[in-house]
Amino acid sequence: MKLRVCFVIVSLLSALLGTTLAQTTANSPGSVSAQVPPLIRFAGVANDESGKPIPSVIGITFSLYQGQQGGSPLWVETQNVQPDSGGHYSVRLGSTLPNGLPTDLFTSGEAQWLGVQISGQTEQPRVLLLSVPYALKALDAETVGGKPASSFVLAPSVSAAASQTPGSSGSSSALPPISGGGKPGYLAAWATTDSLGSSPMYDGSGGSINLVADNDTFGLYVIQKGNGHAIAGLGTGGDGVFGESGEKAAGVFGEGVIKSKEKTMVSIRPVGVWGDTGSNGGAGVVGTADQGIAFAGYNNYGNIATAMFQNDESTDFGGPVVVAHGGSYGGTCLMDVSGDLECSGSKSAVVAVDGGARRVALYAVEAPENWFEDFGSGQLVNGSARVELESTFVQTVDTEMDYHVFLTPNGESKGLYVKQKTATSFEVRENEGGTSNLAFDYRIVARRRGYENIRLADKTKQFENLGLPRSQTSTGPRPVSAALRRK
Repeated sequence: MKLRVCFVIVSLLSALLGTTLAQTTANSPGSVSAQVPPLIRFAGVANDESGKPIPSVIGITFSLYQGQQGGSPLWVETQNVQPDSGGHYSVRLGSTLPNGLPTDLFTSGEAQWLGVQISGQTEQPRVLLLSVPYALKALDAETVGGKPASSFVLAPSVSAAASQTPGSSGSSSALPPISGGGKPGYLAAWATTDSLGSSPMYDGSGGSINLVADNDTFGLYVIQKGNGHAIAGLGTGGDGVFGESGEKAAGVFGEGVIKSKEKTMVSIRPVGVWGDTGSNGGAGVVGTADQGIAFAGYNNYGNIATAMFQNDESTDFGGPVVVAHGGSYGGTCLMDVSGDLECSGSKSAVVAVDGGARRVALYAVEAPENWFEDFGSGQLVNGSARVELESTFVQTVDTEMDYHVFLTPNGESKGLYVKQKTATSFEVRENEGGTSNLAFDYRIVARRRGYENIRLADKTKQFENLGLPRSQTSTGPRPVSAALRRK
């Protein structure tokens, strides 16, 4: 199985296990300090290709490079690593070598990049080593060429050398002094070419690194020129990335390539997470999941929606606002800017039966036109009755056009018929001049007001614009198990 190691530098350490162990002859000019080999602690997570942790022993090769990509490794070490049940592991780089890590790797002042590779597999993207490993060179500061300082004669002081006359042997020039100061706990930064000051970064409580910015652009701006992430966060017990904002901003804001025009039209503030893009075919926010929920929203207020979607399309009354699609079965439901809900499947209500033990679907009646219907009862008196249409129902339909009335007598009669229809009422008579006094039921079907001329509207273009293959837009019969087929 092809494996992948997903790693995070938990500490790049805490330095250095090497200090002076013993000095065999303290006052002997030739004595040398015996030292514990210099090591660096590295922690990561080992996952297989599906993202599941690897709990068994695996071989991992660690390599140091001068650059983020390409080049030959400056140092290589392979260790057998035993992750825990969650795939987490911790190693000490250099522990398999007699002398540990070579200290001269960290003396050039250039960045060092660490590559991690499962044996026989592709090396993972390299990780930049932070400043702590460069403290390894401090081990070598106690000696010069492996010999203690007592083996050498002290050189003249800078002031003494400077006092020598021109042309005399041993003349020297002193380095310019470094001035300046800073706030305690803050990282130093060059204020001028020869003066130090404080940077915006400081050591916060609990071991955190804090950054304070006072501008209208960015507090932290990171450029990633490779294929990796500019900023990544891993929270083993808390949030990987946390954002918090004031009342007029967003806690986390992400922009895909370019900003959208729609961004300036949104008035909702504050915002927890904001995703935006002006790129054609792009997405402001994307969520993916294999065995979980890609997007989840929760709300605890009665008059505010948990989710709201808006499309400001002004040229196409069928422009989609929300689309739900089944990738395997091809079912698609679309809600457009006109408020129409269109589904390739059925629309139904699910009702509990058998005391709640089962739930069954009751399907909506579909028609080629927009019909509204109403039901009621009336009473024949001497073979005649006048029925007034309910006033609210009349406002929803166009009764100026022809509408349909279906009659059912609730007793023996010669038959009933509609003699006359107006916009607000209709008259019922008994056939053959009958004079029966009996009750009857009626059903009225009328066209929805504003939709009178729509019949079998063609939605082909609207669904094709969703970018779904024809084979994935199902309109045919759905497979039904034998137990559900009507007998």
